Amino acid sequence: MVRFSGDSDPEYQKVAHALRSIYGYIHISSGPHLQRSGVAEDGVSPDNEPLPANVPTIDSPVAAEVLTKRQELMDLLDFDEIGARLLSLKAPHNKTCTWFLENEKYRQWLDLQNVGDHHGFLWIKGKPGSGKSILMKFLEERTRLSVAKDPKRLFASFFFYAPGEHLEKSTLGLYRSLLWQLLQNATDLQRVLDEFDFNAWRVTKRSGWQIEALKKTIERAIDYLGDRDLSVFIDALDECHDDDVADMVSFFEDLGERAAGKRIRLRICFSSRHYPFIELRCGFEVILENQDEHSEDIARYISSKLRLSKSKQAQNFRNELLVKSAGIFLWVALVISMLNKTSAGGRVDQLQKCLSTIPMGLDNLFDMILARDDEDMDELRFCIQLILFAIRPVTLTEYFFALRRAGDKDLHDSWTAKEVDRDDMGRFALSSSKGLAEVTKTRKKDKDPTVQFIHESVRDFFFSESGRRRLWPSFNHDGFTGIGHDALKLRCLAEVEAYQSRGSQASTGSAQDLIQMWPFLRYATDNVLVHANQAQQYGVSQDGFLLQFSGYQEDWVKLYNAFEKFRSRHYSNTVDIIYILADNGLNSLLQIHPRLSSHLNIRGGRYFLPLAAAVLLKHNAAARVLV
Repeated sequence: MVRFSGDSDPEYQKVAHALRSIYGYIHISSGPHLQRSGVAEDGVSPDNEPLPANVPTIDSPVAAEVLTKRQELMDLLDFDEIGARLLSLKAPHNKTCTWFLENEKYRQWLDLQNVGDHHGFLWIKGKPGSGKSILMKFLEERTRLSVAKDPKRLFASFFFYAPGEHLEKSTLGLYRSLLWQLLQNATDLQRVLDEFDFNAWRVTKRSGWQIEALKKTIERAIDYLGDRDLSVFIDALDECHDDDVADMVSFFEDLGERAAGKRIRLRICFSSRHYPFIELRCGFEVILENQDEHSEDIARYISSKLRLSKSKQAQNFRNELLVKSAGIFLWVALVISMLNKTSAGGRVDQLQKCLSTIPMGLDNLFDMILARDDEDMDELRFCIQLILFAIRPVTLTEYFFALRRAGDKDLHDSWTAKEVDRDDMGRFALSSSKGLAEVTKTRKKDKDPTVQFIHESVRDFFFSESGRRRLWPSFNHDGFTGIGHDALKLRCLAEVEAYQSRGSQASTGSAQDLIQMWPFLRYATDNVLVHANQAQQYGVSQDGFLLQFSGYQEDWVKLYNAFEKFRSRHYSNTVDIIYILADNGLNSLLQIHPRLSSHLNIRGGRYFLPLAAAVLLKHNAAARVLV
């Protein structure tokens, strides 16, 4: 808290002047009203509402408190991954997507004269890999350009991303992102944050934003739009949980109907696969692969990327490739890469034969990619397991060292994260995954990017029976998942073991030093028990692991404490494994622990009893096991 001697204090005047220069007018629609001193002499606020008498100026303590609360609530909206998915999407190929600007339904959506009929809704649907997200990125960028030229236009966007962090694939992240963007771009709308009473502000500050509070705040912000125009783009609804999507669509339908009734200029554009099947009460629907112009976009892409002459025979070949694509852009992009490798070797005459061996459909194509190259198959299997079953997306550096050190333990002694070029790591990610994984882009330049599949359809493929059997022919779905988590558990345990035999002879050191020398060690420490718990849940016994882990527990505790920044969450050297399992909600491991029945005699940790830890941290399944 900054304290001043009075309003003549020079330091106070500096702060007051800075606030005035940044915010200008601040008018709050309910509660205390603030006015920039000496500016609104006619007693009228910026939105032409009369200001009440005895308005406190921005120099007042009331104003400072309001601004502080606003900023605290804004900070709780923000998260690192806002916009990260949009950054990772490739830009549309030259001259593609422009046809959509002339699409009749899109133009009617833009025209809000008949908003009572469509409530500002447009839903773009298409097959996996057809290019929906690229089109949505194109529309978002066009809207961004128009907003820059017209202060009365606003926009916000969210691209669901199933492999990402929790907020990237949940409606909680959606609402937080949309509200944050809206209040950042139209700061006068931050007045809605002043409508939080003390209790609501206190709860939000303590527990974070809750979905119902976010919905209500978005609704109030849209009420304050006035004569401004807001466009919202939400991509990949199919990458969010079905029940959450249904509730979200219902919310936006109510929002659209409410806006139409109040003559508020609101547009909402969704995109998804053909599921989840939700029928809008009002709005337009565009099926991407049914549009002739979409096929023309693919034809342009083929002409541009496929290295062939302009002969009639070459054109016939392009037409055949177009027909075989069935409107799936991703299939075309992968196949053209294969064809160009054939022609680059001077084997142009082999192109037709090459194309004839390439199957239609993404799943069949992925299967062929895996079947044609049987080198380093163990490395490929672990690569797929790492991306599929990681508790969180692994960074590029973690990915590189997780795979390379799994096959070459001497890397522990010879390389650190600083000594490997990021471009080399990127090339390794591409080759080890046989082209099925890519390095994402990040919102922050200094942040390590993550490694993910090139498209969500790759993940779908490996969870399908045909995809699973290509690399793991003897497992059903649960067995496949259980073995995957067990493989990651073993790799994490191996990292802790390697640290124990090499690194723990010295002092543990800072978290940053550990990460530089052992880039996969943070992930291994955080998740070795989590993967073991998941493996047990899916039927892979962990009885032997619990006994084995006891030999590493002391070093694991040291590492956990080194990586955990809050000292109140640190474990003592004598902490019991049952307390650790309860504290982390690992109910499947608790269930099989041979000393489970004695848990009431175990003391340790900040919650004293394992049962207290499970209950207070809301690990309900673990609490039930203990009870």
